[in-house]
Amino acid sequence: MINNFSNYYFIGIGGAGMSALAGWLFEKKFNVSGFDRKTTVFTTNLKNMGIQISHNNSIEEILEKNISKDDTIIVYTPAVNKKNNLLQYFLQNNFLILKRSELLEKISLLYSVIAVAGTHGKTTTCAMLAHILKKEGFYPNAIFGGISLNFNANYLCGSSDILILEADEYDKSFLNLNPSLSIITSIDRDHVETYPDRTDLTTAFAKFCLKTIQKHQSSNSLKLDNKSPLIFSRNIHENDMKIIRNYIKRNTKVFLSEELIEKEPITNELILPSSMAHHNKLNAIYVSILLKKIGLNNLRIEDGFKTFKGVWRRFQYHSNNEKLVLIDDYAHHPEELKFLIKSIKILHPQKSLFLIFQPHLYSRTKDLESEFCDVLSTVDKLILLDIYGARESDDLNINSKSLLEKITCKYKWYLQIENVCDLLRLEKPDLIITAGAGDINKLSEKIKKELL
Repeated sequence: MINNFSNYYFIGIGGAGMSALAGWLFEKKFNVSGFDRKTTVFTTNLKNMGIQISHNNSIEEILEKNISKDDTIIVYTPAVNKKNNLLQYFLQNNFLILKRSELLEKISLLYSVIAVAGTHGKTTTCAMLAHILKKEGFYPNAIFGGISLNFNANYLCGSSDILILEADEYDKSFLNLNPSLSIITSIDRDHVETYPDRTDLTTAFAKFCLKTIQKHQSSNSLKLDNKSPLIFSRNIHENDMKIIRNYIKRNTKVFLSEELIEKEPITNELILPSSMAHHNKLNAIYVSILLKKIGLNNLRIEDGFKTFKGVWRRFQYHSNNEKLVLIDDYAHHPEELKFLIKSIKILHPQKSLFLIFQPHLYSRTKDLESEFCDVLSTVDKLILLDIYGARESDDLNINSKSLLEKITCKYKWYLQIENVCDLLRLEKPDLIITAGAGDINKLSEKIKKELL
């Protein structure tokens, strides 16, 4: 289907997932343009490639472009308001309009898809897979939710029929995919607007597993063991695994063996870089199991990890010396913060941990308030910034100031982002972590200028 259209117009092109798909299509020689209300690192990268992006939500600009509905697919993200002027214009004029996940579904039908699902770890795991498979001559395609530092992009345009994708549970969009092989890194409560309770979330993952099994049976171009379409993290709760097992058994004749639900411990022979964060070592284990199924041995896998540079804003060092260790991370869920803090304490055990955290989404902060308080209470010093609302409005009676009152660490502050460096000059910490999925990453350069 996608080959029948030459033009793609993205509404909300500045997000990590949307920009990745836009860049990939552009490199595949399609005409790509779009709109986003904000300038982001992603829109800047796309503009530098030659993609036209408007920040003016104006119908006049669309009319000037003379976009034809016969040769154009409109792509939007659920984060875009349904009343958006541009979206309404395209709806009223009968353009073909697809959610990003729906377009990915169309594209995935043309490829042998390796999908990475899970509440955490998707982007890093995908980037690891893409880097090592490319290095080993598989030349995969990939769409990431963040910028791979090896490719300096959030996608990889390859020449093979392999496509590596993040299978995002938000809005149940991962159920639009039909992967030949899947990794499931974690299942933790999140996206309460989509999943009212834990069982709803786990059942969605079970449906995703079933789709993987069915696709794997009908298409095995990756030449994998037919009994191994799924690789699970050993950290997934037994109750979740029980729901997944029961669902798959009810809906397919496939025998769900212990080989399918990956229980084998990874061999201790695998040597990973000592500087790799603890949670990334877990991601590397799942990647290694998959790569072994494809046919790579430990030596080739280890060689790939030696040159893996990581992902932008995933345990990214901006300074690492005696005067200042400064790490920026995308962690925005209590479990992600827990893994982040654990890794830092392992790698820098003698230093006092100063965390600057920006909560992401009012709904997530309210629903997981107790979990956030527990994990944020484990750091030595804490600055809490205002909640980054993104697609949500502030109508849930939750804010950072009230959250901070329930956190029990000894030294804590509620600050506006522009006042952070004033406090840091007084405190002079030598280990600073900035974490969150909003715009907190802007702080890193300012902190370096102040403290180095």
